[in-house]
Amino acid sequence: MKKNITIVGLAKDFTKNIAKTFADKLDMYYADITDLVQFDILDIAEAERTCGREYVRSLEANKIKTVTSYDNSIITVNYNALNNETNLGYIKENTLLIYLRLTKDELTTTLNMEIQSEMTLATKYKEQ
Repeated sequence: MKKNITIVGLAKDFTKNIAKTFADKLDMYYADITDLVQFDILDIAEAERTCGREYVRSLEANKIKTVTSYDNSIITVNYNALNNETNLGYIKENTLLIYLRLTKDELTTTLNMEIQSEMTLATKYKEQ
């Protein structure tokens, strides 16, 4: 059984928020690969200009390899990181991969519809 979860979504902040919430609820560690790379080199954009995109991608790949080898972690990665076969291999081998297809607005709308539906059922139940 895989001991880590990787969450990928197009809405970065929303994806990170979901991952942090799951990590708290499941008593797991949380790591964002982009944040870890940013911590090491301070300015990703400057590193890409100075050293090239391949250099930054190699740092990202190294972080993915390292973090996916840990246990009990929820990891968020940039969607583009999955375009690298090596990264995808580490993620598939060591984590359960979850792709969030809903945007924040779509999820909010869905949840509001469910809440409204439950409120309607509760009102009908009270009237009986």
